[in-house]
Amino acid sequence: MEKFTKNAELFLTDIYVASYLNKNYKPLPNRKGYIKKAGEVSLFTLENLEPLFDEYDIINFFDLTNDQVKILKNFKFKPRVTKTKGIVLGFDEEYFKKMGTKFKKIRQATNRYRNLITQVTDMPLNFFDFQSFIKKWQVQSKGKYFMMTTGVDTHFVKSLIDVYKDRLISKFFYIGEEMVGFSIIERVGEGLYNNIFCKTLTKYPLLTLFIDSYMFDLLRDENDDFFIVHLGSAERNSNLFRYKTRTYPTDCFMYDINNVRLYITNK
Repeated sequence: MEKFTKNAELFLTDIYVASYLNKNYKPLPNRKGYIKKAGEVSLFTLENLEPLFDEYDIINFFDLTNDQVKILKNFKFKPRVTKTKGIVLGFDEEYFKKMGTKFKKIRQATNRYRNLITQVTDMPLNFFDFQSFIKKWQVQSKGKYFMMTTGVDTHFVKSLIDVYKDRLISKFFYIGEEMVGFSIIERVGEGLYNNIFCKTLTKYPLLTLFIDSYMFDLLRDENDDFFIVHLGSAERNSNLFRYKTRTYPTDCFMYDINNVRLYITNK
């Protein structure tokens, strides 16, 4: 586990970067990043950075290590740094026995939704189902999450999921005719996964726990033994952070990551 948190760039894949895109963002060719708007670019790397100082007024960086932030501070522009934690879970066969009181809530979620969920599909039955789900989720979430208004999940499902389908495990959950949640996980490498998206309608208690557990069970079927799931971060959301780090009775490792905003002045 520790060796993967020390080499977190393993999880900064093209799919991970694509999960930040909405229909208005333009991917940068041959580079981990995208043009957000005129004069502003977002990156996941420091490679070949200096030529961009002449092209953009604002450069955003995501998921930088502490060492990478030190490198940025060597330039004349003062970075604005937001620190957070990357979260990685490790699963082995002992976890999937799901025995004891520490698994009580997971068993409750499974018992509640095992029969209530009527369909699980690899794609939405139609795109209107997904659009309707997102609108409901936005209302129920009441602006709590950054990704709510950026349209990244809608763009990914509409335009990118088919492009990357061979490297994804995608499931869409229905109760009757209503889509109530979805999850998309990327196969990064042998025994390594990125949890790209997971959203559920909050009016259904424990549904997120059920869907995550359902997906982890699918990953178990692909692995003979130990596997790792990268959950991303939970920046500025204490409830989400607690959920990601305390819900699952298994190994949880965290590592420092930094999101940085750089204003390019005095060109």
